Amino acid sequence: MGDTRVLPSLLATLSDSQTRRAAQAIGQWQWFNRDGTIGNWLAPALDDGVADTADHLELDALQFASLLDAAEAEAEAEAEAEAEAEAEAEAEADGIFAQLLETVSQLVPRTGRALFHRQLQRTLEIATGLHVAGNPIDCSSSCSR
Repeated sequence: MGDTRVLPSLLATLSDSQTRRAAQAIGQWQWFNRDGTIGNWLAPALDDGVADTADHLELDALQFASLLDAAEAEAEAEAEAEAEAEAEAEAEADGIFAQLLETVSQLVPRTGRALFHRQLQRTLEIATGLHVAGNPIDCSSSCSR
């Protein structure tokens, strides 16, 4: 499970004895979360409790199911966010398309408009990914006409 959703969920899922075992080998664990923030786990102070002594760290069915649930919930949230972003991109492309038709209709092809719209949408998605917003050139005072 080489996935950034798994480590934080795994650490939260461990039983006390499993956490003690991990704390014997790991003092601190850091990772990058999907949003770019740093996740951090500090091993708890070792107390008088008994650490897990199995050959390998074994998860029971409930622990494993909780890892799968966490990964599934994160994947669903990502899919919803992607769908929302795609709907926003489509709406933005619709607006630009309408503006082009009203102001410079000669730039909009008479045929193949669906393809033109898809290309416009893709271009806007790339611009958004590069954090380009609005009109990069304000021609109201500096452009020759």
